[in-house]
Amino acid sequence: MQIHNLMNRYNLLFFLLFFLYLFCGQAKAQKNPTDSLISILKNPKSHDTTQLLSQIELAYHIRRIKTDSANKIAEFVLAKSLKMKYLKGEARAYWMLGFVYWLKEQHEKGISYFEKSAQILEKIKAIPEAVQSLDDWGYVYYQQGNYSLALPIFLRALQISEKRNYEFGKVLSLISIGQINMRQKEYPEALQYFYKALKITENIKNAKKEAECWNISGYTHYQAKEFEKAEENLEKALKIRTKLQDKHGIATSTNNLGLVLMKKKEYKKALNYFEKALFLYDSLLVKDGILIAMSNVANAHLNLGNTEKGIAFADKSLQLARLQRANIRMMESATALYEVYKKNQKYEQSMSYLELINATKDTIFNTEKAKLLKNVEAKYQLSTKENEIKYLANENQLQFRLMLAAIIAFIFFMVASIVFYSGREKEKRTKQIIIAQKEKEKELERDLASMKMKHEKERIARDLHDNIGGQLTYLARSLATSPDEKLNEMVGKAIKELRNTVWAVQHTEVSTEDIEDKIRNLINQIDTDIEIDVLFDLLTPSKLSAENGINLFRIIQEALQNAIKYSKATQIEIYVTLISEKKLLVKIKDNGIGFDLEKAHKKREHYGLLNMEARAELMHADFKIDTQPSKGGTSIEIILVTKS
Repeated sequence: MQIHNLMNRYNLLFFLLFFLYLFCGQAKAQKNPTDSLISILKNPKSHDTTQLLSQIELAYHIRRIKTDSANKIAEFVLAKSLKMKYLKGEARAYWMLGFVYWLKEQHEKGISYFEKSAQILEKIKAIPEAVQSLDDWGYVYYQQGNYSLALPIFLRALQISEKRNYEFGKVLSLISIGQINMRQKEYPEALQYFYKALKITENIKNAKKEAECWNISGYTHYQAKEFEKAEENLEKALKIRTKLQDKHGIATSTNNLGLVLMKKKEYKKALNYFEKALFLYDSLLVKDGILIAMSNVANAHLNLGNTEKGIAFADKSLQLARLQRANIRMMESATALYEVYKKNQKYEQSMSYLELINATKDTIFNTEKAKLLKNVEAKYQLSTKENEIKYLANENQLQFRLMLAAIIAFIFFMVASIVFYSGREKEKRTKQIIIAQKEKEKELERDLASMKMKHEKERIARDLHDNIGGQLTYLARSLATSPDEKLNEMVGKAIKELRNTVWAVQHTEVSTEDIEDKIRNLINQIDTDIEIDVLFDLLTPSKLSAENGINLFRIIQEALQNAIKYSKATQIEIYVTLISEKKLLVKIKDNGIGFDLEKAHKKREHYGLLNMEARAELMHADFKIDTQPSKGGTSIEIILVTKS
């Protein structure tokens, strides 16, 4: 029997060495990363436990290109470790089997093995390996979009690393937690995690993880539409990864840079980046990378007008996403196909993909409570299994009375747990009711405050109209026969200004149509030979707050008056348009003599200019004046955010 076992051992050793020879034969000029592992396997003096761990490391290196062989090695190590009662070997074998079944798209099995591995490694306090198993376990849930199950696992790993001051483990967990925040579109929180991890990698001088931090932070800036920062971080990541000759990392950073190029509408260049990433992922047999790159290649082709190629790649990407149960990628591919079929008026096909998109969204976002319950159940089962292991380990030493006491204690624990859990659930429901009531009270307070403000504004408007307005009107009528034209003009102007103020106070918001009417009325009242053109280039009116509306009107009014008084212009243009969904551009331009802007600011004499700048600041608007003496007029630009 011993001879038979010995032969099996050397047959496995021969297989491993022969495979490595074939796998590494074309890399003669480079140092083989598995050389040290081979030397351990060849060394007859190596301890059995050392050889078992080395075999797991070899299985890890070949897991993608020879998945079945990695599976056999892991099962062999598991059997040997169970026989030797070698817990670390058993845990590492479970970890490797988790990888194998994940690569085979048998995710439930993979999750089960990662969980077993993490439990044992935590028990024997093998901190680096335990953190790695927890991170890989959580990543399977993360890839499926099950963030509520992934997050507690990543937090557990971070807790272990912080307790043991394991810096590399902190980096792993911070990146993973940051990725969940990123997927939930909590970009500032995600970036905090990534930059914290980056600082640690710089302290421990781990270039590979530093590159990963630059890459994932760059991708997050891309998601947050901060494209310049995204490109800067991704370029840093690519530089480090190129220096390290990290093909997988190069593929990832290249793919992400392609996404930035897509936003810049450099579709052809982006396609080259995606194809390079796809080639690298394919050569490394990285299935999730192939899926991501293929989806991006599809989008690039569709944007370039290569509809057939785009549909072909999107279809293939969707098939791979279904096989891998990668819900996020499935939704992205289905969205691309929905858009292209809709654009080509193939509504039957587009509707089928829309149904898939909605179903996938439900899978990702609408099962959170059920998943949390599963996570609680998993933690409870972990605690129960640990108690069973302790019980079995001491079974031969326990006496009847201790066993009975243990059973009574277990029953008491279960009853106490049920009572405690019920109490917590009741307390939780009570808190939810209190929170809901407080929210309703706050909402009611806000509504009441809004109503009070509305009534107060209406009262002020009435007072202005009835009291001051009435007095000015009476004064105007009294002066109607007065020969003092200047005084009459001043009173008339005061009445108009008062009406404009009342108009702003009476409303909570105003439309661009209202402002256009006010401007045209203003122009009609101006006595000038200058040609004044007004163009509001808006398909639908935009809404502004009343404060922003009156401030914008006053800026335009001041600009018109300045141009008429000082510019010697023959033409003034007022142009208003939307430059994005909620950004309004207002431009006032004349062909006059211009002025020295810097000199005007230094002298602080141009109160109209200072007032315009102050009003723009109140609106949080961009305010720009372009003018030079005798250089073709003055241009004033205001860019502000609308309400709708």
